[in-house]
Amino acid sequence: MGRNIFSTAVILACAVLFGCGGSGTSDHISTPKITNVAVSPSNSSVNVGSTTQLLAVANYSDGTQKDVTAQATWVSSTDAATVSAGLVHGVKSGSASITATYSGKSGNSNLTIDGLSVTAVVVTAPLGSVAVGQFLPLTATATYSDSSTKDVSAQATWTSADDANATVSTLGVVQGLAATSSVTISANIEGQSGSVPVAVVKGSGLSLLTLFPTDGWAYLNSTLQMSATYTPSGGKPQDVTSQTAWSSSDSAKASVDASGLVHGLMSDAEVLITGTYQGNTASTLLTVSHATLANNVPIMDMTGSQTYMGFPGGLYEKGNNPPADHHDPDGAAFGNQIRPLDINGNPSANGAIAFISIGLSNTSLEFGGFVNYVADPSRSSQVNPRLAVLNGAKPGEAACSYVDPWKAPIDTCTIQPYTSGDKQNQYDRIRDEVLATATGAPGVAAGCGTAANPCLKEAQVQAVWVKEASPAPEGSGFSTLCDPSTSDCVNDVSKTEALHFEQQLGQIARALRVRYPNLKQVFLASRIYAGYIIIDKSPEPFAYEYGFSAKWLIQAQVDQIRHQTVDAVAGDLNYNNGTAPWIGWGPYFWANGANPRQDGLEWIRDTDYQTKDYQHPSQAGINKVDSLLFEFFTTSAYTPWFRP
Repeated sequence: MGRNIFSTAVILACAVLFGCGGSGTSDHISTPKITNVAVSPSNSSVNVGSTTQLLAVANYSDGTQKDVTAQATWVSSTDAATVSAGLVHGVKSGSASITATYSGKSGNSNLTIDGLSVTAVVVTAPLGSVAVGQFLPLTATATYSDSSTKDVSAQATWTSADDANATVSTLGVVQGLAATSSVTISANIEGQSGSVPVAVVKGSGLSLLTLFPTDGWAYLNSTLQMSATYTPSGGKPQDVTSQTAWSSSDSAKASVDASGLVHGLMSDAEVLITGTYQGNTASTLLTVSHATLANNVPIMDMTGSQTYMGFPGGLYEKGNNPPADHHDPDGAAFGNQIRPLDINGNPSANGAIAFISIGLSNTSLEFGGFVNYVADPSRSSQVNPRLAVLNGAKPGEAACSYVDPWKAPIDTCTIQPYTSGDKQNQYDRIRDEVLATATGAPGVAAGCGTAANPCLKEAQVQAVWVKEASPAPEGSGFSTLCDPSTSDCVNDVSKTEALHFEQQLGQIARALRVRYPNLKQVFLASRIYAGYIIIDKSPEPFAYEYGFSAKWLIQAQVDQIRHQTVDAVAGDLNYNNGTAPWIGWGPYFWANGANPRQDGLEWIRDTDYQTKDYQHPSQAGINKVDSLLFEFFTTSAYTPWFRP
């Protein structure tokens, strides 16, 4: 359901975002002022009948930037060109000044419209085949009405006749997926098309030169270090990064120097980075983000004068980290209700308290480590002996996998590009593969360990830790938050990832309560810092904004209990009638990279992350998460059940 934050009743605009419920006090504080809007490129050209994309970036008084291409008002000074959302269409020969206006500030680009028309398109390939898993750059060359020619690979619309065997990017880069004799790859521009057949062949298995990362990601104006490894037949791998000759398929979009250091220069670009060593060549496809890496303040550290896109910080309402009046004692009361239960869910001094996690790969790594962290002899004396700490998270299972208590991800994860073929309901998996097999849990029957003879059942689950994400929000058409104080900003649940994710968290909370009838508490976590990530998987600022999703969900529950109103995004979260469990913050994990937050937490690229993607935590990163989890659950007034 779409909506504008500032115009819909009982929604985030008041109750959730600004805390203006029963208190009548607004938390909204003006944001840093926009100093100017820059349009790039500042000079450009387009042929009649063709299009070119311009970018508008708002610069703020605090030094931050924001891509406002989609929100800006665009105008062409002449009828030689039209423009919408920065996409310019050449109408007739001439010139025009293209202006973008956002929040009262404007910038422009000088445009030349060439009257030539395309008469033919020829697509060429350096080779007639591409190996499975490898890339092959194609070139589209247009011939114009004056017989001139031009490389239009970046402007053409590319299609593959068989996406199952080979795909083609917007740049014209083919990726082989499955062996086949021929796939037709076509390029179209101004109604003219050309094509070339490409065979997809099986790799030799003797890849002498490999590049890392194999599918790169860089923020606009940031850098990414490539590496090259040469493995001679029968020999050992050698790092040949400094001896490799590096090249970029479009140095205007992303350059690469002799050391393999890539610099992302143009928004939303796809560039093929190629390395050659001793006659061996390999390539990787690099995506350049549309936005620079933001310098944000952890939500828990934001003061009364600080906001993010106009939204106040603090883990709870009114910019505060302590919880709301009734929410705090209610959370403690639910915590005091948690006690050991037998396998049928009845109170039993010899039973167990099942505490589980749900989430995807990062959650699985972190809570898997926490299971061992808790069991360590140096800490186990601080833990309730009737507590069963169980890791229910699984790599690849995004938030959409848990939104329905009975359906499988194949039915609930249907938004491109993260569709799922997983036919197993995730709560069924936890029931049969986690709870049923918990042979080390307290109070379990001898010989248990199968679905037919389970060690624990769902009726014994009373607390859940949730740490989730969407794996590719930007690629799925969802945007980051915009500033509601600007007239053209619309944060909509169907388009804005922070709201879409809040909606999913609400669905998950209700699904958890359906599957776990004795569930009392759900604790939410923020993401760890994602600014080092080198693959397009929920990078910044999505990771940061997920903290607001959690904050708003909790506030929606606070306001519902206080005012008996249901939030339009979060949905019904009533814990008094059993619709949902009580929801609160667990530890907040986000910090601005190597910039320590007030309690000293920082995320260091080369020690806290796995080098394969700089998305997943290393053991050092896992230890940081587990230490914060243990401190929280052994000291919180909400979790007396965790302690002896």
